[in-house]
This record gives sequence, C-alpha cells and structure tokens, in this order.
Amino acid sequence: HTAYRRQRQMCKETGVHDHRGYGVTVPMYKDMFDCLLASMHAVLGKLWTPEMEAAWQAQYTILIDYIDYIYQPNVGSN
Repeated sequence: HTAYRRQRQMCKETGVHDHRGYGVTVPMYKDMFDCLLASMHAVLGKLWTPEMEAAWQAQYTILIDYIDYIYQPNVGSN
C-alpha cells in the first residue's frame, strides 16, 4: 500500500479530504463516477470512443480502490 500512502500524503498536502463526515459512503462515490461517465458519453456523443471509456474507467477503478482503502478503519482520517 505504498502507492496509497503517497496518494494520501498528496491529498493532505493539497487539502483534499474524504467526505465521511458528510455521510458519503463508498457506494455513493461509485454511483457518482457512473453518472459522470454516462454524462460525458451523453455530451460527447459520437466523439466518445471505446478508448476514452476504457481510459476513464481505468482511472475511476484506481480512485475507487483508493477510496475503499482510506475508508477502512484506522487508515484514513476525517
């Protein structure tokens, strides 16, 4: 989890924090990302390509994995 520790440090340095204190759960992040992908696809229409879909999906997967990690007890802090 060295990569996650580096990401967590970057988040602390930039002032980015998780949203547990607002009641946001990991499934809510997943729903939000699904909506963002669907919105980008809708807006771009024919310009949206399978390669774009795969690239965004890959980034969201990395981000969701990180969010899952920091939401574990004793890992992240609010």
